[in-house]
Amino acid sequence: VMVLSDGSTSSDGVDNITGTIVTANEPIMLSGTTSDGHVVGWTNIELAGTKFAYHPTRSDSQKVTVYALDTNVSDASVSGYINGVLSTSFTLSPGGDNLWTFNGAGKNIELISDQDILVYSSANGADTTAIVPASNTIYGTISSTAVIGVIGNTAVDVSYSCSDGSSGTVQTGQTLSDDETFYKGEACKYVASNNALIGAISI
Repeated sequence: VMVLSDGSTSSDGVDNITGTIVTANEPIMLSGTTSDGHVVGWTNIELAGTKFAYHPTRSDSQKVTVYALDTNVSDASVSGYINGVLSTSFTLSPGGDNLWTFNGAGKNIELISDQDILVYSSANGADTTAIVPASNTIYGTISSTAVIGVIGNTAVDVSYSCSDGSSGTVQTGQTLSDDETFYKGEACKYVASNNALIGAISI
């Protein structure tokens, strides 16, 4: 389903096929439905990058779809790492995609590319989300638990400050939790030390 800027919806031109591209002359949001009824958002080119890190916490096997932007000027060489160990590598022509399936719950996952790619993760039919490029600063709200991943698979201190006034320091790989569920808790800003690049998803 495509949601237009005025709040109206449409499904014109939206096909349930990996690699389907939808363009518009105004801001839009796209979402779909899994086979068991979970609503999931599509990714978009503003989330393209070359370095991605996250830390899934449950539900192997993990499935990661990698899409190379069709505007890339050359093939993308992509490498996937689990806990710092190279697990897969593949080449994507502009507009191409690849599915990487692996057991990675509780592990630091990294994807490194020499061209812009989009990364989408799914597991358990419910833990389905676009992965944003790794950054020194990230923002988010914990659903119930989350773990921060890192480029380089090293323990890095991460300072946080939250909308409820709390602040402190955690580490990459450390399990974070919230008393609330379904993203009802505080929103937080996380900044990694030593210019490290981090990323996270929450369940």
